Amino acid sequence: MAAIRNLKLLKECTVDGLLAGGPHYRLAGQAPCVHHTFTHANVLAGILDRNLVRKGADDRTERRLPRQRTEGIRYYPETESWTATKGSMTATVTACDWEYLPGGHVGGGTLSLLHHERLGTLLCAGMSRYTLKEPNNMQVPCRVRQECLAVRIEAEKDGIVYSSLYDDDVRVSVEGGLVTASGKLRDEKHRTLSGREQSYCFTYQVSGKELRIRAEFNDGTLICPLVSGADEAVSVEENGKRVIICKKNGQVLMESNREMRLPYNTERIFNLIPGLQALRVQINPQAGWAEVGIRVESGEEDGL
Repeated sequence: MAAIRNLKLLKECTVDGLLAGGPHYRLAGQAPCVHHTFTHANVLAGILDRNLVRKGADDRTERRLPRQRTEGIRYYPETESWTATKGSMTATVTACDWEYLPGGHVGGGTLSLLHHERLGTLLCAGMSRYTLKEPNNMQVPCRVRQECLAVRIEAEKDGIVYSSLYDDDVRVSVEGGLVTASGKLRDEKHRTLSGREQSYCFTYQVSGKELRIRAEFNDGTLICPLVSGADEAVSVEENGKRVIICKKNGQVLMESNREMRLPYNTERIFNLIPGLQALRVQINPQAGWAEVGIRVESGEEDGL
């Protein structure tokens, strides 16, 4: 089932016979990579050559994977990550403490992925900073607003960015259905702001058809890029306290107790890894905290 799901995703990312690096490459005006195409085609050719395709396999594509049938919170020590699943929604919290390049893999207890079975990916971190680690085998973004897609708290001082993504000493705890991550804003070299450390705390809860994020911090900005292709309609209501995105199988509503700003209006940002567009939404704290809810209305009972 997992292999068939993966093949289905590759098909959805194929543009004019070439495999793009993500679902939104065409919308973002980015060309698919030939090398990316033939490395995956090589595996598919091997499967076909060995006659490993079972008849009737397509009938299994909509069945739920074992992990999707297991609700609750699960810990993965290899990557210092947690998944919280309720019904059709799964959130992943990452506190990765192993760095393969500066500014690469996100950490700090960020919500690195939020996925809904019917509406797809709603949040996706990707790289904290897109870097050409393999310059001869990586694309350069072309005529696009390339930004980090991760949920994060970010502050800038003297031209240096301090972010929750760079905390390699974050403390994560699980109690009931809550996942809490507490840490300090750091720069890419994991240094705190000289003379004045800036602490933060994230609390995540998946319940019903909604994910709730509570962020406690005094300085900086809470940034929540909501995955959305440029072909999806967006509306802002309640004096900036509600953002609605209309997707193929339903609506995604982001609501906050604070006014949410869209610094680029409805223009999407993009990141080559994971190849997704997103609507940049940001919130400034009041009295040291802000709260955001991401709710799904799919028109069907999700069993949440």
